[in-house]
Amino acid sequence: MLKIPDVTKHPFIGSSLSAIVRTLNESKWSIDIPYIPRLLYALAISCLTLPLRINERIKYGPIIKEVTVENDPIFIIGPWRTGTTFLHKLLSCDPDRAIVTNFQAFVSPVSISGQGIYKSLISLHLPKNRPMDAITLSADDPQEDEFAIGSLCGISSYNTLYFPRLIDYNFHRYLTFETAATSEIDLWKKTYHHVIAKATYLADGRQLILKNPANTARVALLLDMYPKAKFIYLWRDPYEIYLSFLRTFIRLAEIFTFQGFSDEYIANNVKSFYPRIIRRFIDAAPRIPSDNIVFLSYESLIKNPKSALYKIYDNLNLEGFSTAGPYFDKHIESQRNFKPAKYSIDPKIKHMIDTEWAEVNQYHQSLTEE
Repeated sequence: MLKIPDVTKHPFIGSSLSAIVRTLNESKWSIDIPYIPRLLYALAISCLTLPLRINERIKYGPIIKEVTVENDPIFIIGPWRTGTTFLHKLLSCDPDRAIVTNFQAFVSPVSISGQGIYKSLISLHLPKNRPMDAITLSADDPQEDEFAIGSLCGISSYNTLYFPRLIDYNFHRYLTFETAATSEIDLWKKTYHHVIAKATYLADGRQLILKNPANTARVALLLDMYPKAKFIYLWRDPYEIYLSFLRTFIRLAEIFTFQGFSDEYIANNVKSFYPRIIRRFIDAAPRIPSDNIVFLSYESLIKNPKSALYKIYDNLNLEGFSTAGPYFDKHIESQRNFKPAKYSIDPKIKHMIDTEWAEVNQYHQSLTEE
């Protein structure tokens, strides 16, 4: 029996029409027939909310342009499945700092004026838990700003999930920007700053803590925009990374895709993502002042979250650790029963990781030894 794809969870639902059309044009509208309802549903919602987007642009556009980001953001980076979500949610407990929420990320074009009824409607579209793990979701929980950027201009690493048969093309163009045109990079920078300015406005000027695994490959661009930005870099056991990332990519692709794909096809492409992303970071990392970056392993974060938080605040010279302490403790206690997934590694995959990922494995080993 043909399984009908879920039409209600795609990020296009909260996107501008221009962003949707841009993304579709880039893919040459290569949509498989079973996924046409998914696109039509998103287009219908986007059309219905067009008046809200126009209203927000007219009413708040000039205000957001005048917003000054007093404190450059704190960027949580590291590939997917390295604990970035856990850390982001933990740091979001600090009352002196702010985040981009699920609502702001998925409906960025109306994230100010849509705070009432529209926010309630979006909450209905959010699954109770993330599809790749047991982490709960709500409209006010922290989210990757990558979705916000994509909803505004169509430039997003998640284009790899929307059109998996173009996965390599979209990886180089919209994740690492290695093949992106200068005009596209400029548009990305302009849109990203708009997202940050809007989040700063909604947070009454508080410093932002932003989590975006794709930014691991974009540190050079982030430093061009925010020279005083601070970074928290996470890494994880490479065997667990591969298996966890592959599972996550496939599950998200099932929700986001407009094309059919095989798990084998995804696996053959995904295995090269990790080393290519890390190499981009390694090239840019020397530009970051030593007191503006902290390195943290997933294992140390999970084993002792409070100690990891102290290391972050101490190394980055952040104020407010003692004030945020009780909020951190409460969240850590609420996650005490969370059990990370266990993986068994196939010898062939282990050999691939040991050989094809050798350079980045050695880099992370050096961080562990430090």
